Amino acid sequence: MTETFVTYLLPGLLLRKIHKQAKPAEKSLAIDTAFLQKLSRNHQFQKASENIPETKSRCSEHKEEVSFMCSTCTVLVCASCVTGNHNGHTFSKLVDVIAKLRVENETQIHVKTNEANQNMKQIEDNLKSFEYGVDSVINAIIKRKDKIKRMIDKSVAEMITLVKNQSKKQKEKLMLMLSDSKSLLVAGQTIEKRDRN
Repeated sequence: MTETFVTYLLPGLLLRKIHKQAKPAEKSLAIDTAFLQKLSRNHQFQKASENIPETKSRCSEHKEEVSFMCSTCTVLVCASCVTGNHNGHTFSKLVDVIAKLRVENETQIHVKTNEANQNMKQIEDNLKSFEYGVDSVINAIIKRKDKIKRMIDKSVAEMITLVKNQSKKQKEKLMLMLSDSKSLLVAGQTIEKRDRN
């Protein structure tokens, strides 16, 4: 016999039970992968629903199987309770109550599923709107940057032109001064030569 490891998932509770009987491996339940790595190769996983034992509820007073629900007291009762402590109350068959609860649960599940789907759709729509808004802001920033860059480029070009024009005027003045200085120098040298002779 190989040791079979079975995991049961119950609402809010994870129960682990080891069975000492060989059963064919079936589709396993979704469990923590780190936990799976700890298991040896001999373990087999089985559907939890096949291993949950069926238990019959019994009346605490008469020790009989309960088969009705007292609608007046909202408790489960056996056939002896119907004619005893709950005489004159209204009753429903347990199978009918279970069927009604099953329908109510399925309806609630359907409603909650629809709500979840609508919420997911709304979130997806909001996400698209958010992404569109982010893209719009980014595009506005890029346009503003381009406008500022054009303004800066224009201002820089104007300043360069101004500097070139001013430097040209200053250069012309300096060239004129240099020319005048050369003329004076030549005239001075000429006078000096004449005085020597």
